[in-house]
Amino acid sequence: MRRRAVLPVIAEIFIIAVVAAAAIITYFWLAGYMGTTMEASEGAQGEIVVESCTIDGPKQATLYVRNIGVVTVKIDRAYVDKELAQSVTQAMLSPGEVKTITVVVDPDSSTDLEDGAAHAIKLVCIDGTTTSTTVRKT
Repeated sequence: MRRRAVLPVIAEIFIIAVVAAAAIITYFWLAGYMGTTMEASEGAQGEIVVESCTIDGPKQATLYVRNIGVVTVKIDRAYVDKELAQSVTQAMLSPGEVKTITVVVDPDSSTDLEDGAAHAIKLVCIDGTTTSTTVRKT
């Protein structure tokens, strides 16, 4: 008779172990999911777009940039044809705001914005937000 009582005890221990393992797996799954969700919302980046662009000379372009993101961004630098521009208007853009940004190419650079070729201009913000556009003098 004692032998029969052992089997239900082993079954109960087994059920408790399975439930505990499922609870631990569920906990770690939820903790990982919540961690990635919180990280994504904390590190929100801005989002900027170039609405229009004019070429003001062989070494200068003016861009009209809008912040379409939800955080304020600061434009820090610009690249023209993958070369760092000599200067760029450093500006803070609040969400929804439009500002005029002037980009000046290094005078020693071979880049000539008025040569009729397409030129890539990339703006970079301090938080890593970027936008690119292509300009061509016609």
